[in-house]
Amino acid sequence: RMLATPWAEWKRLVVDDLARVSEAKLRARALSATGLLNLFCLQFVRGKSNDEALAAFTRIAHLAADVIQAESGQDAFLRLLSWLHEAADFDPERLRPIVAAAAGPAAEELVMNAAERLRREGRAQGQAQGEAQGRIEERRALVSRQLTRRFGPLAPAHEETLRSADPDQLERWALRLLDARSIDEVFAGD
Repeated sequence: RMLATPWAEWKRLVVDDLARVSEAKLRARALSATGLLNLFCLQFVRGKSNDEALAAFTRIAHLAADVIQAESGQDAFLRLLSWLHEAADFDPERLRPIVAAAAGPAAEELVMNAAERLRREGRAQGQAQGEAQGRIEERRALVSRQLTRRFGPLAPAHEETLRSADPDQLERWALRLLDARSIDEVFAGD
């Protein structure tokens, strides 16, 4: 009988529009410190300038201290710092004095280590992206040289097609140009 019932009749979707919840009502919710800290960051930190986010975080530093001191709290706090860095474009290093005042020097060191780890990860990610983009550009240049050698100077439309190509297209074209009788055959179907 349950399977025959339309989904909407037995499932209830709850939407919590945090933009409509005051700070006082948010604080009054019966949630763990981790839950409150996460909701608070979603409402008052995400999408704000670093200065606005810092001011908001200052108001809830006691929650950060409670989270850090809870069992598995440091992991939860590190995940929040990572989210702040990635999604809210916030520099966790700026939280160091606030967290230190609320939770002590061990928490300050936790933030400092997390900020350094995020910077290292960001550099490594940027380097990997740069290297991948460099490989794509090399492949694009090679296909362009091969097309020019085989079919003569490229028309502006073909140059634009090459500039906007993804790696898979470049690979297909590199293989097609070995047998194609015209440049249009190389790009056919893409």
